[in-house]
Amino acid sequence: MSGVVHHGGQYKNSAAFTREGDVFYRARSLPAPWAVDILRGMAAKDLRMTVEIVSSQEAVRVPRKRIAEVAAKIARQEGIRVSHIEIAVAAEDEMAAMNRRYLHHAGATDVLSFDLSDDVTDGLVGQVVVCGDVAAREAPIHGHSAQRELLLYVIHGLLHLTGYDDKTPRLAARMHAKAEELLAEVYPLPRRQRGRS
Repeated sequence: MSGVVHHGGQYKNSAAFTREGDVFYRARSLPAPWAVDILRGMAAKDLRMTVEIVSSQEAVRVPRKRIAEVAAKIARQEGIRVSHIEIAVAAEDEMAAMNRRYLHHAGATDVLSFDLSDDVTDGLVGQVVVCGDVAAREAPIHGHSAQRELLLYVIHGLLHLTGYDDKTPRLAARMHAKAEELLAEVYPLPRRQRGRS
């Protein structure tokens, strides 16, 4: 298993999450070991990408349909075989604890990505943890809804899982442009707001 892939801007160990190796994930988010063997034996055309969305926060209503849509769109556009993605929407205290634990940074961040892929699973298995409280706080600053801000965090995390990086200004500009393009496709701004964010 890989560890933390990336953090965005700013999780406490929640009972909803189970520690396994270097990462936290919902106990039901990955197939049981016996199920993996069954999945490996199936023809690739019969395997479907699964997107699991869980939330432990109340700050933002989670745009589940748009999240699933953008996950599928990214996998398709990037030509990446995705087996399972979990999107976890965390409360601020949970996100702060994860940020401290994995990145040794204080406070809550917007997004953390974990690559959970291994030699057994067929395709990418990953988790993106985003913070609803940060999205609710940041959205007015950027002139759009908290749901749209949250979706931007999900996109950012998914792009990291598919190989994008933002460690240099050039790479960050490329990643930011791709994230904005995807966001506009799945959650366009109302006509009166276009050009302001």
